[in-house]
Amino acid sequence: MSEQLGFIGTGNITTAMVEGLCTADSPPVTIVVSPRNAV
Repeated sequence: MSEQLGFIGTGNITTAMVEGLCTADSPPVTIVVSPRNAV
């Protein structure tokens, strides 16, 4: 099964989380980031 993660918000914490996940030993296949005010 492939991992999929989603984040609501595009701030500094989300940036740090995504960067950390992308450099992990087994990064998730899909990462979705959405602005918190998206309609």
